[in-house]
Amino acid sequence: MDDNRELAESRLRGSLHLYDDAIVLAHVDGPAYCVDPLDVAAAMTEVAFGSGWLPRNTLFYQRAKGRERIGIFVPPTVRDLSVQVAGETAWYQVPFPALLFVGAGTAYNLLAFGNSTRFGSFWPGADEWLYLAPVPNVHSGEAGVCTGNVPFPVASPTTIYDALDLFFDSNFNRDLSGGKSKRVSASIIDIWAELSRAGSLSYPLDDLVSARITLREVIDAQ
Repeated sequence: MDDNRELAESRLRGSLHLYDDAIVLAHVDGPAYCVDPLDVAAAMTEVAFGSGWLPRNTLFYQRAKGRERIGIFVPPTVRDLSVQVAGETAWYQVPFPALLFVGAGTAYNLLAFGNSTRFGSFWPGADEWLYLAPVPNVHSGEAGVCTGNVPFPVASPTTIYDALDLFFDSNFNRDLSGGKSKRVSASIIDIWAELSRAGSLSYPLDDLVSARITLREVIDAQ
């Protein structure tokens, strides 16, 4: 049966009224009286809720106002990336630090962790400080991914890795590439070129620029 039809056919027996200093249960066929918040909480525990299947390396999952929000830990790895400038495409092999990728709706954020070098050597705590992801096409302020004309999916446990692949498989450019390296402030692409030429297998973590936010603050910013 349709959920709306079930609701329409259900008989309303009462309602809860929340005040600053009390919770009142008003019965349709009887009196209204105050109820203990603990009793309300105990009754609500009978309502089933589950996140369902969560993908690997999930750091947090939230659901509010009909929207899912999920953050995943992306281990350090070396990626083959393309950059398009003036109609020409250049390819770089770039090592990346561990990353935090967050999706809510069709909006995504990307940040970096500053104390990991190899897969399996690091798992972040809630108070871990975050850094600007060393990539172009991501805003420095809110770390929002510039999706351009790429059709990113609505974020969910089943689509978060699809969105991550869409981002890294796209053609980058020099937009939003400045201010993401302590040593070379003009464009992070210059760092990519250096690392690629040198065949580096790990990112220079001391070159990351602080985002001045912790993982806990990202989690709480739903």
